[in-house]
Amino acid sequence: MSTIEIRFAGFGGQGIVFASIVLARAASIYESRSVSQKDSKLEKKRDNIFAIQTQIYGPEARGGASRAEVMISENNIAFPHISEPDILVIMSEQAFEKYADGVKETTITLLDPTTVKSRPKNKFYEIPATKIADELGNKVVSNVVMLGALCAITGVVSKESLKKALIDKIHEKTKTINLNAFKKGFDLGKKLKKG
Repeated sequence: MSTIEIRFAGFGGQGIVFASIVLARAASIYESRSVSQKDSKLEKKRDNIFAIQTQIYGPEARGGASRAEVMISENNIAFPHISEPDILVIMSEQAFEKYADGVKETTITLLDPTTVKSRPKNKFYEIPATKIADELGNKVVSNVVMLGALCAITGVVSKESLKKALIDKIHEKTKTINLNAFKKGFDLGKKLKKG
């Protein structure tokens, strides 16, 4: 697949924009032939991988609607609009109501059953990111749990690339909890994909 489109949706305060930035950085900066690509869906015809990230959120800093999108391609990206994502990450019921119907049959949806009660018609995985993050001691890392699961389930970028991009964007003080959240999400995603 030469282009993969990913949409993250939830509410402000869940780290939707942060997760999308980390994913875009993983693809554009760290995803190369020198990184292990055994799980990546991108065919490496070139050394360059292009990624764009866009975001939309309401005027409310926390609690308002939030959406971020990432487009990853082996070719230059001329138009950054996503209409039907290949991967959809839903972290609130409001986001489900707004975005779950506008997908292809082949779209893979990851949703947090802690915050989303509805279920889509397309293939989906339940990732209790908020619950896992709470067990780790901070609900704020639910987005990182979701990133780990997304990586394991979809293989959109390698685990190594995503981990490097995450470390790049977090404070040293929060490194341990973020890496634990990523590992928990990745391990759960791997288990769900096998099952």
